[in-house]
Amino acid sequence: MDISNKVLLCLLKTYIRINNRKKINKCLVLLLKEKGCRIKCFMRTVSNYNGVKFRSHFRLSRSSVEILSSKIINRYEGNYILGQKRISFYRALLMTLWYLSNNETFRQLGDRFDVACGNACRTVHYLIDIICTVCDDFIIWPKGSNLINVANSFNTLRVNNFPNVIGTIDGCHI
Repeated sequence: MDISNKVLLCLLKTYIRINNRKKINKCLVLLLKEKGCRIKCFMRTVSNYNGVKFRSHFRLSRSSVEILSSKIINRYEGNYILGQKRISFYRALLMTLWYLSNNETFRQLGDRFDVACGNACRTVHYLIDIICTVCDDFIIWPKGSNLINVANSFNTLRVNNFPNVIGTIDGCHI
């Protein structure tokens, strides 16, 4: 705790002796709740990633992110939580893509993108809901004779074939 917080704490303790204890306890909790140490410049770091590094972390190319961004930006209304700053659309989108692409907790995500862990959770779920509204523009399932051709292609792909498969996502069979 830094010196300014210690001085405030001392003043509050003196004030407690004189006034209502319940109201002061709320103030103490807020005062003692220190803001965690977060990564402050990660968005700047991301902007310096080359195409290969960007894709390795976000599993999409920058151009794919821009296409997705253009489809959903009008649907995004920054989640505003009283007392917290609004998360920009681009930060929210990258945070969501990072969450979907990496095995990190909301606590780690909040630390990386400099937001509270609860706000990271709400924002990611909110963006996923928005992305789901436009998923038909990106996920195109084969139909009719094309479905049979795609399934046959997977069936004859290797020695160890993939029977009855009609598509893959990130190398996983469906």
